[in-house]
Amino acid sequence: MFNFSKQLNEIKSSIIGLVMLVATAIIGLIWISIALYSFLSTTLGPVWGPLSLGGLCLLPLLIFILSQALNKKDARSAEAIHTDTAIHSISKIIEVLSARSPFLASIAAIIAGFMATRFPSLLLIFTQIISAYAEDIKRREPRPDPDKN
Repeated sequence: MFNFSKQLNEIKSSIIGLVMLVATAIIGLIWISIALYSFLSTTLGPVWGPLSLGGLCLLPLLIFILSQALNKKDARSAEAIHTDTAIHSISKIIEVLSARSPFLASIAAIIAGFMATRFPSLLLIFTQIISAYAEDIKRREPRPDPDKN
C-alpha cells in the first residue's frame, strides 16, 4: 500500500536538508568575505584594502572576458555553421509541407525550432523524416488518367 505521509516526510526532510546546506554555504561565504575585508583593510589601509578586494572579486570575470575575446573567432564560425544548418533545415521542412497543409508546416516548423535550440543533432534526422514523409505522400497520390479526357 502507498504510504503518503511517509513519502511527504521524506520530501520534507530532503528539502530541509537542501535549504540548510545552502544557508550554511551562504553564511560561510559571508564569514570568509568579512575576514578577507578585515585582513586587507588592516594590511593595505582603509582605501586600498576594499579596492583590492573588489579587484580580487572581479578577477574571474576579467579572465572569462579575455578567454572569450581570444576564442571569439572560433566560436562565431561554429555558431554560424549551426545557425545556417538550422535555417536550411527549417526552410526545407516548411517548403516540403506547405503544399500539403500550412497548419502541418507551421507545427513542424515549431517542433524543428525547438529541436534546433535543444537538440541540434536531431534536427537533421527530423528534416530527413519529414522529407521522406512528403515524398511518400506524393508517391501515393493518384495521378490523373489521360484516357478520361
